[in-house]
Amino acid sequence: GVAFYALLLFIVVALLYGVVAQHRMYWQSAVVGLPPEIPDAAVPAWGTTVALEQYTPAELERALDDLSQMGMVWLRQTIPWSEIEPSPGRFEWEKWDRMIEAVSRRGFRLILVLDTSPEWARHPEDAGQPLAPPADPATFGRFADAVAKRYGAQVDYYQLWDEPNLRPHWGVEGHIDPAGYAALLRAAATAIRAADPTATIL
Repeated sequence: GVAFYALLLFIVVALLYGVVAQHRMYWQSAVVGLPPEIPDAAVPAWGTTVALEQYTPAELERALDDLSQMGMVWLRQTIPWSEIEPSPGRFEWEKWDRMIEAVSRRGFRLILVLDTSPEWARHPEDAGQPLAPPADPATFGRFADAVAKRYGAQVDYYQLWDEPNLRPHWGVEGHIDPAGYAALLRAAATAIRAADPTATIL
C-alpha cells in the first residue's frame, strides 16, 4: 500500500511540474502592458491605385473630389522613370509636379511607385520593354534620389518597383531574380533615405 501511494504522489508531482514548466515556457516571451504604437495604425485604411497624371488640371480636381467623397485616404500612384528621364540627366517633371501638389494640398496619403526604366538604362535585349529593370541598379538609385529630393516634403511613402516576381515586370528574356531585385531595392532605398530621412519604404 505504501508503495502504491508513493507512486501516486510521484505521478501527481510530475504532472504538476509539467504544468508549471509548460506555463512558464508559454509566458516567457509575453509582453506586459500595451505594445508600442504602430506607425500610421490609426490612419483609415481606405485607398486605391490611381493614374492621376492623365487629367487636365480641372479634371484632376474633379477626380480628387470624387476620391475624397468616397472616403479614400491612401492614393497609390506610379512614377514612371521611363517617362520622366527620357535621356540621362534630363527630367520632365511638369505633369507630376502638378499632380503631386494637388494631392498633397488635399491631404491624401500618397504612395509613389517608382517603376519602369528608360530605354537608355536597360539591357540591350530589353530595349523595347519599359517594364524591364535597368542594367545597373545604381541608375535607378540616382532616379530615386531625384524623386525624393523633389517630392520629399510632400510624400512619405515609396514602393520600389511593381511586381518584380512576374516575368513581364522583370524583362521579357530574363528569369525572376530575387538577388537582382534586392540590389535594385537597396540602391533606391538607400538613396531615398539619404534624401528624405523620414521616408517609409513599403
